[in-house]
Amino acid sequence: MPNISLLLEGDGDFQAVPLLLRTICNDLELFNVSILPKPKKAGTAAKLGQPGVLENFLKYASFENCDVILLVVDVDEGCPVEIARNFVARAQALHLEGNPRIAFAFLKPEFEVFFLFSLESLAAKFPADSIDVPPDFTTDDLEAKRDSKNRLSSFMPKGKIYKETRQQAKYVNHLDYDILRERCRCYQHLESAIRWIASAPDGERVYPVGE
Repeated sequence: MPNISLLLEGDGDFQAVPLLLRTICNDLELFNVSILPKPKKAGTAAKLGQPGVLENFLKYASFENCDVILLVVDVDEGCPVEIARNFVARAQALHLEGNPRIAFAFLKPEFEVFFLFSLESLAAKFPADSIDVPPDFTTDDLEAKRDSKNRLSSFMPKGKIYKETRQQAKYVNHLDYDILRERCRCYQHLESAIRWIASAPDGERVYPVGE
């Protein structure tokens, strides 16, 4: 049973990301995956891109005697493919105690893009939040647009805003996973990373391999 040590961007992710990962594992019937408690705060993709910072956090996570280290961070205005290539090359060159496998998942532009793809589902489930889905709303290009948090607030009435600490974890329970699997590239990548973690492929120590 592979157990995962999580590296996350910030404190607001500590509830929502493990909940999201457990939901994905249940939906995919990947019951052999275990997520270790107490994720570690690693900071932004830009911070991790600095010399030595990614390496130090991977070493820190490896102290948990884990099978897999999974880093989940927003990329904001960055390019997920370029960041992946950089991080994968650095991870492949690193020796870690216990030789855990390493996976990266980059959310474009940030975690809240999952909520934008699921806007109709969230509006129906949380009427008290007064989410208004315009008739011309489309999921096209959501990952190409900046600032998903403020965009989410823009669908609420004046005086109400999306608050990460209050709404992120509860919204995760009601994502539209069918739409995410069909239309959201960064969600597809995250789900693929979970499948890779569960499958324990021979000879592949770092995912995504080859990007």
